[in-house]
Amino acid sequence: MRDDEFKSGLEGAKSIDNLYNRVKDHNLILTVDAPLADALNARLTEPHIGPFATTPKRLAMNNITAQEKYQDKRELFVKITEETDLNWKKATYLFENIANCWKETTSLF
Repeated sequence: MRDDEFKSGLEGAKSIDNLYNRVKDHNLILTVDAPLADALNARLTEPHIGPFATTPKRLAMNNITAQEKYQDKRELFVKITEETDLNWKKATYLFENIANCWKETTSLF
């Protein structure tokens, strides 16, 4: 990359305020960058119903009720205890590790 190409790339970057001003009249902004969504949300000056800037993953998770999340976890825990020879203490430890793996990598594999 030449120096002039590098400079033009930096000059083309938009500030958070500039981005916010371009999108503030929209109802929903989707971005894959969670910190960008948080920065845009921090600039809201008026109350907003529902999410303004968010990621697709956050949007999907917001549509799942707490009861559904609890039910899924409970069903998974029951399945672990029924399909293995683990007692509840070991199953709880395994379940916590599985949940942490999902949380950190969004994948089990």
